[in-house]
Amino acid sequence: MLTDYWVISLLLSQFCSLVLLTGAVLLSNQIIKRWSPGCFDELQLQLERRSYLVGSIVHFVLIFQIASLFMFLNVANHHLTEVIKGAMCADGALGVNTFGKNLLYLKMGAVLVYVVYLFLNYLDNSEPAYPLTPLKYWLIYPIFVLVALDLVVMVLFFYNIEPDVIATCCSVKFVVTGAQGYFSLFASGFTTGWLVLFGVSGGVLVLLLFFSSRLHWLKLIIGSIFITSAIFSLKYFFVKYIYGLPSHNCLYDIFWAKHYFVGYLFFGGYYILAASLICLVLLQLFKARLGNLHPKLMQKLRWVSFWTTLILIFLPLAFWWHWDGTL
Repeated sequence: MLTDYWVISLLLSQFCSLVLLTGAVLLSNQIIKRWSPGCFDELQLQLERRSYLVGSIVHFVLIFQIASLFMFLNVANHHLTEVIKGAMCADGALGVNTFGKNLLYLKMGAVLVYVVYLFLNYLDNSEPAYPLTPLKYWLIYPIFVLVALDLVVMVLFFYNIEPDVIATCCSVKFVVTGAQGYFSLFASGFTTGWLVLFGVSGGVLVLLLFFSSRLHWLKLIIGSIFITSAIFSLKYFFVKYIYGLPSHNCLYDIFWAKHYFVGYLFFGGYYILAASLICLVLLQLFKARLGNLHPKLMQKLRWVSFWTTLILIFLPLAFWWHWDGTL
């Protein structure tokens, strides 16, 4: 599989990202050690110029890394399914060996770390005194490790794919239907628990975001519970109404064109909500170092979180409500 053109593109782009980050790590070492905002000598001027260069490199690399998550998912969901026998979607393609889904989870988790750096970099560049330098550059080290690990696991995944081996695609789970042909809401205690948690956490989060301008740590905790329960509720209940199939719990097919790419809307919303809640916490942590920027920005992030939460609550409910019972 290492000779496949899509695989080569992914590996080459990831390798280039790692090379750029290696240079950024080397350049940031001196910034971390010698940065002195109270000095105005030649060394400090050089460090400020170097800081701008490092920040720009890391910024564009991380933007690409976030985009590469969706690129990788698209390759797994559309291209690899044509190459690997038996794989009907990304579930079968990624499940062909032990590295596939671990790589996807690694990419998904790393995005949140990238968001932290990008937001801190934005805040730092918005202030003339660069109050978050060199603090933000400490994040480059774990980011470098994540990108390097991403490349290693990606190589292992593609190298260990055997096209002649028939993959096992996503399993199905049959649920007893109701008298009128609708799926039972209380199909199992497991599903019911996630649905209840989805509704309760979503309602609490909406109220907190609307009425409180503080309690950002609590919002982040409730938001994490809401996002987790929303994903499980989508997988084990709402996704059936998108497909019109009571036995199909796969989350990968919702990224297909025949389902209007609604998966990108769902998971894009989850990431927007998580990122905005994380940014609210970061603003709260570093507000003493920031100027007049943070109150207005905090207000914008609150409303972004509020409306995103509402959309993520009502969007799956809309599929459930408008399903006409046909398969």
